[in-house]
Amino acid sequence: MFFTRWQTDRNRSRRFFEEDQSIRIWDWASGKAVQTLIGHNFTIHSVAFSPNGNWLATGSRDKTAKIWDLSRGKAIITLEGHSSAVRCVAFSPDGNRLATGTGDVDGQDETVKIWDLNLDVLIRHAQENRLAGLTLPQLQAYNLELLLDFHPDNETKLIATREVWQIKAFADLAAVQAAGSTILSNVEPSFARAERLYAAALALQDEVFIRENYADALRRWAVVCKSNGLEGQGSSLEAKAKWGWTEKEITNILLSVALSQNCIVI
Repeated sequence: MFFTRWQTDRNRSRRFFEEDQSIRIWDWASGKAVQTLIGHNFTIHSVAFSPNGNWLATGSRDKTAKIWDLSRGKAIITLEGHSSAVRCVAFSPDGNRLATGTGDVDGQDETVKIWDLNLDVLIRHAQENRLAGLTLPQLQAYNLELLLDFHPDNETKLIATREVWQIKAFADLAAVQAAGSTILSNVEPSFARAERLYAAALALQDEVFIRENYADALRRWAVVCKSNGLEGQGSSLEAKAKWGWTEKEITNILLSVALSQNCIVI
């Protein structure tokens, strides 16, 4: 099967097509492929752009639908639950829901599912379809690495679940994402997220294991700061890693997260 769909913007026309289970993005002016999305195991039957143009949904014969972050070329989430090929996908006008539809040639499976694209729902779906909890390796294996970036308030929603080890898993993920670069602007957002999530986990359950991982992230952040000439910030992070966080400091971090997301703290 060969499937095409077009999207046109000011700078480029994009052509998405399925051949060998991949989707390619072509620059119309040059005629060159500029991006290839790979992740499905069988034929891709349908694609749909999110209203903001940042994401692409795909439906495949492998019985799954995927949502891709086009700026990074990665699948944000894989949706499982259909018993036959996903032949159509469509976003709601506000981009908060996705419809997926199936249809066998024998007519035995003709269903439509509506997916709520919110953090708590997606995590619960992943847990129900795979394991009771999602660890760091599972977050990576199941393409959930960008889940907190999918909606601006997903981090706050994660903390609100009060699931200590789930929050820690995402903190571990942020700490891993901060590795591999000494350019502070590239890694500081991930280190800052790890700091907020580790603090949230500790506020719920003070465990040595969480503190050790937290301290390791702070020490690595300090190294990057000092390599960029920020000796004072690096020393401050090292001190926190050595002595740990007080209850007041943890509370202040959680308060700053809530205020940044326009939440009401009671």
